[in-house]
Amino acid sequence: MVVEPHPPIEVPPGGAKPDTRPTRPRRDPANWTLAAGFALIATIIGLIVLAWFILFITKGRFLKPQFESIASRMTERDVKVAGDFQFYFDIIDARFVADGLTISNPRWASRPNFFEAKHIAARIDTLSTLFGKRKADWLVLDGGRIDAEWDRQKHNTWTFGDPNKKGEPFTWPVIGRADVTDSEVRYIDPAMYLRTDIKIGDIAAGGTRIQGKVPFTGTGTLRAKPFTMYGALLSPNSTVTFGRTNFEMHAKSGATYLDVNGVLPAATQIEGSDLNLKVRGPNIRQLFDFLGVAAPDTRSYRFTSKLTKVGGEWRFTRIDGRYGASDLRGRMTISFPKERLFLDAALSSNLVDIIDVGPFIGYAPEALATQ
Repeated sequence: MVVEPHPPIEVPPGGAKPDTRPTRPRRDPANWTLAAGFALIATIIGLIVLAWFILFITKGRFLKPQFESIASRMTERDVKVAGDFQFYFDIIDARFVADGLTISNPRWASRPNFFEAKHIAARIDTLSTLFGKRKADWLVLDGGRIDAEWDRQKHNTWTFGDPNKKGEPFTWPVIGRADVTDSEVRYIDPAMYLRTDIKIGDIAAGGTRIQGKVPFTGTGTLRAKPFTMYGALLSPNSTVTFGRTNFEMHAKSGATYLDVNGVLPAATQIEGSDLNLKVRGPNIRQLFDFLGVAAPDTRSYRFTSKLTKVGGEWRFTRIDGRYGASDLRGRMTISFPKERLFLDAALSSNLVDIIDVGPFIGYAPEALATQ
């Protein structure tokens, strides 16, 4: 069979030649947008992987100036790292290391730095932090120094940012494991005329349990009267996450002794606590001198009560004890409205010795006792 070729197309004089080029398929806008989106996502992921790789290899040491600058700007304090600095991601969680880290205090504070540490290292839970929950899988702290102060205008050293902002309560992060050595805390509250210097014993934590108790010792003054104290946190398996913690403390000032034990909502939180108080001494007046409250002289006393703190109130309930040969029971609340001490008490006695009533009518109890 013979195929005849097509006759050539005749173009009339002055006419345009027909377009014989092959037609190109039209692009689908949806497909093009999807491809561009995938390319953009792949680029972002690639950049993240590259940044992660660079941080992992270099340990993020080159970020030290940026860390100091950003941290200083966010806290409105001077943040410095004198020695080694590391910040990188170990898979997902962030690792942070700093030697010679210092965070300055506001100008009104009595010490230049709020926080100092010879060495601090932590593995930070990145996902929890992104959702506003501060959590560290582990913390290593050596040579830590914390200066926790209030001023009379209700500012404190641990509320960062605007220096005129009222102080906020301190919230501890959740810590899975801890290793704390050679660390000290100073606390000053002029409203209560209280100053303490506390040395925290070494903490060795592993997994969810600390082997042994966490001891502390300290000295201080309350209304210019010196005291010493010692104690411990006693619930190792919850202290590492700063959950409900068994607590005991013993304090002494002259011949006045105070013992406290019970449960704290958190390792450093008195608010909402459930504590048992025992106090004894030769004269109740010496005890009330710590509060700045005038009280008559008494013979030796011994009292027990339940103790908790709710808002600005220290609540002493189920008070029970004796002074001299008389008994006393009831409840008492101490608060500081408008920066002045207010004492509200309801007390009763079943048996009152006339000798113990003497100071209320102008007689010294010891002089009455000898007569």
